[in-house]
Amino acid sequence: MAACLMACGIDHKKCIFFQQSDVQEHTELSWILGTFCSLGKLHLLPQWKEKSKELTDVGSGLLTYPILQSADILLYKGTHVPVGDDQVKHVELTGYLGRIFNNRYGTYFPKPMCLVTEAKRIKSLRDPKVKMSKSDRNKKSCIKLTDSPDEIFEKIKKAQTDFISTVTYDPETRPGVSNLLDIHSAFTGKTPEEICEENCLVDTGAYKKILADVVIAKLRPIREQYLRLKSDCRYVEDVLKTGADKARSIAEKTSKEVKELIGLK
Repeated sequence: MAACLMACGIDHKKCIFFQQSDVQEHTELSWILGTFCSLGKLHLLPQWKEKSKELTDVGSGLLTYPILQSADILLYKGTHVPVGDDQVKHVELTGYLGRIFNNRYGTYFPKPMCLVTEAKRIKSLRDPKVKMSKSDRNKKSCIKLTDSPDEIFEKIKKAQTDFISTVTYDPETRPGVSNLLDIHSAFTGKTPEEICEENCLVDTGAYKKILADVVIAKLRPIREQYLRLKSDCRYVEDVLKTGADKARSIAEKTSKEVKELIGLK
């Protein structure tokens, strides 16, 4: 994961880049925030409702994970959080927990704001009614940044569409083809309508090949950099260790102040 993020352009010299589990204050603040959050509120979160349906024996970690996310943000007094629209409710929960804390112990945590990209939520390649997810049991449902060109081509080739051969954008009646157009749009900056006009003379089978070429070309430098970083694990580990040391100095200060405010120290 660290190598993949660095390959995407995360510059550890311009940010604090570290592994969350190396800073124990995340779990400590998560426990404290959990005492302010009701089970009812957690059960209303969309990801819990969606994922718990797929499991017969649901662990408590799935339910309480959004509180840990809140701790990740509040521990560093984050104000602007880049997320997909499926995570907006979790950032709202963070603001809610911070507000409860501030009401009880005085203004301490800032209100976090969501930074949501303009790109639409990408749907599963195998079921365009649900979002694309790396945790999907069907491995052909999502494109990974580290996929080889052959894997990307095969996944897009097998993507669910319909029996209409023309390339048109209609998310309601043609979700499969429309999802491919949304992916194309996100990679190129063109609107789905512009892409349809460019491909008005090809059928969906030929269009899948065109899209695959676009995705492969865009992801190739990321994959190549990822493989280079993977071959030098010591370098990535050193970057994470340096980042953890920096993060820990901030986290320890926040944790100490929070504990003093609630009377633990």
